[in-house]
Amino acid sequence: MRLPLFSIFLFLTGFTVLSQPVQNKVLLDSAIKFSGRLFVNSEPTKVLNIYTKEIWRYNNSYVKILNQKGIDTTLIFQFIDNSKHLATATWTDDELSNVILINNLAEQINLESALQKLKPVTKKQAKYYTKKIKKYNASQSYRDTYTFSRPVYDNSHQYAIIQTATSGWGGGYVMIYHLSDGIWKTCCKLSEWIN
Repeated sequence: MRLPLFSIFLFLTGFTVLSQPVQNKVLLDSAIKFSGRLFVNSEPTKVLNIYTKEIWRYNNSYVKILNQKGIDTTLIFQFIDNSKHLATATWTDDELSNVILINNLAEQINLESALQKLKPVTKKQAKYYTKKIKKYNASQSYRDTYTFSRPVYDNSHQYAIIQTATSGWGGGYVMIYHLSDGIWKTCCKLSEWIN
């Protein structure tokens, strides 16, 4: 009797571990779709812009929205605590397949390679990507790229936060996402700033 129960436990544990990268990919796709950005820094955010000493600010600034979404300070404290162990490995093309990863702001983007990665479906989409990439390559002083953190989950893994920051206007935000019916949906902003 113990062997079958142990086998079921191993199967379920293995299934959870294997499904985590898929869950991350779906969540990251939602975050990037929400931001609408094409050029992303290959190095993720190392430290999230959320702090225990500012919990009152998050609660006061977004209290009505957070309460409407059923989010209280307990969830925010979980995010803060779990962000202490934030993963910071460089992004891979498999993780962020719908953007162009930028390793160095000074480097040029190879148009042909970028189009192969992005796989435009229509001529209009190919033209749009080509225009954006050429504009990026033509600019030497101002290249607007975005930096995303790796997801930080609450203890139930039903909520997650991702920080997005821009090199362009020097601001950013921390967005809360909620897993509903197997789909990660934008919930609300936890914080935002302009430098």
